[in-house]
Amino acid sequence: MTHTFFYDRNGESFATIEWTPLPYVSIRGILSKQRISEWLKLPLHERHMTMEVYGVVYTWVPSGTSIRLFATHSTTPQLLAFIDQESDGGVNLMITEDGVNANLLEVCIVVTVLLLSGRDFAT
Repeated sequence: MTHTFFYDRNGESFATIEWTPLPYVSIRGILSKQRISEWLKLPLHERHMTMEVYGVVYTWVPSGTSIRLFATHSTTPQLLAFIDQESDGGVNLMITEDGVNANLLEVCIVVTVLLLSGRDFAT
């Protein structure tokens, strides 16, 4: 079994992905170990993915070469972050001040790896 570990600046692990046939993810203090497909959900016949963090539902929406994260708990969706893949293969993760204030930085880092891994998590 292969793992991907994420470390903070103090060298402490804050997240783990277990790349099993049905992969698992855990994020310290945010998400206990669970199947990725149960956390990062792709509704049937939809292009967007939803996830729940701290009891709030967020939506990842593809837009051209980027994937954008919105808070959807208000009447006006609020952009919190986006992942942009460059033509040379580079990846940029941009997170807004509101996204940082909502404690989504670690989540966005992990989701960036998941979404760009090429794996299908819908099963």
